[in-house]
Amino acid sequence: MKKMMIATACAAVALAGSAQHNLLLNGGFEGTLDGWIPRSTPATVVESRDAPQGRFVLRVAGDGFVHSQPMLMEPGKTYTVAGWARAVTPEGAGKTLSMTIHPTPRQAGHLPFAIGRGGDLNRTWQDPLLATEWKRFSFQLTLPDYRVTPHDLPSPWWWDFKSWWLFFEVRGGVPYELDGLSVTEGAAVPPGFVGESAVGVGVEIVDLPPYNPA
Repeated sequence: MKKMMIATACAAVALAGSAQHNLLLNGGFEGTLDGWIPRSTPATVVESRDAPQGRFVLRVAGDGFVHSQPMLMEPGKTYTVAGWARAVTPEGAGKTLSMTIHPTPRQAGHLPFAIGRGGDLNRTWQDPLLATEWKRFSFQLTLPDYRVTPHDLPSPWWWDFKSWWLFFEVRGGVPYELDGLSVTEGAAVPPGFVGESAVGVGVEIVDLPPYNPA
C-alpha cells in the first residue's frame, strides 16, 4: 500500500496577545529539520552560539535548494517573508540568496512537485548579498489569482490554487545558514521571529485515485 505525507502545516489557531501567525512549520529549526526538504544539497540543523533565534540554525552545504512544506496562501492577499541569513565562509560573502514561491501540484501516489522554475507560476525575489554576519531580510508578495493550463500541468496532476512552497537557494556551492524564518499575512514586517501555533496538523493520503475534473 502506498502512503504519502501530503502536507504538514500549522493550524491557524489564534494565540493570545499575538497579531501575526507564522505559516511555516519549524521556521526556527530548533533541533530538527522537520518541515523542510533539501533538494540536491546537504542540509542539517546545527547548534549555534549566536543563532538569531533559539539555539539551532539550518546549514545548507552547497548547490541545490531547500524548501518548506506546503503552506495555504490565498490568491489576492499580501504576505511577508522574513528571517535571518549569513554565509558560513568568506567565500560566500557577496553571494545572493534567492527566495522563490512555487505552487504545489499533486498526483495520487506521488509527492507534490514545483512547476518548472522560471515559469509563469513562479515568482523569485533576491535579497541583497550575503555577509559572514547574520543579516535580517524581508520582502512582501501579493499572490495573483493564477490559473494553470494543460501545458503547465498535464493530466492527472492537479492543484488547489492555494498551496505553495517557499524555496531558498544560494548558487556557487558555498555553505550558508538560515534561521528565524516566517511567512505572515499582511505587509507588516515582524520585529523578530514569529512562532507557529503549538497545534500541528498532518494530512496523510493513502492510495487515492487520480483527480478527475469532469
